Amino acid sequence: MEGADDQRVLPVSGGLSRLAAAALLLAPALAEPPAASGADFEFQKLNRTYSEFVEDLAPVVLGPVEVRLRSPRHVLDLAGHHASLEPAGDGTHRIRVAIELSGHGTIDAVLRAAGLEGKLEDELVLPLQTLRMEGRIRLLRGPGGYTITLVEGPEQVEVRIESQLAGRLVPLCRQMALVLVRFDCLALEDALSRVQVPIPPPGTEFLLPIEEITEDERRRLDAYLETSASRCCG
Repeated sequence: MEGADDQRVLPVSGGLSRLAAAALLLAPALAEPPAASGADFEFQKLNRTYSEFVEDLAPVVLGPVEVRLRSPRHVLDLAGHHASLEPAGDGTHRIRVAIELSGHGTIDAVLRAAGLEGKLEDELVLPLQTLRMEGRIRLLRGPGGYTITLVEGPEQVEVRIESQLAGRLVPLCRQMALVLVRFDCLALEDALSRVQVPIPPPGTEFLLPIEEITEDERRRLDAYLETSASRCCG
């Protein structure tokens, strides 16, 4: 678990280096309105293009076959975001988010099965899509901005991608299937169109810098924090 000594800056340091975690504070409008005690937020300065955002992708494992994935070069366009916050009554905040994005880049894959290994690289496209998540956070105002601590959240988020990688891996998989009895290579092709991006564990801290939000957005967020603190401890 990572704590205050490893506070990460959202999202200006290293670009969108933590897509899934950033989505726990960022997010197009949600289907349901916030509760009466909650509030919605959108930070316009964060709607922009980022490079080299995602550091890790979860491996694809289907029985005896494992595919390790990484995207060394990519660009993500954050088209819109919105976050719905509601006090949880214990000093934390329930959060529902959605983040609308698209992008492109490269993807590397290493397929291992039955002692055999194959490597491929391909271009990829992230079609325009909306990621939705729920969780719980701590949110504190400091002189440099807002510190967000993850309390609860999903372990990973699924992102749809389009590339030739899956189709190119199928012939390689079929060669390996000569050794593996009854392995479905088409299932592997389908799995590689939906990659999993890990979210940092509970306890990880992030900083939303004060210069990343407007004066009006700061006033609304400060007012929400003041109101939620009075409900919790007043």
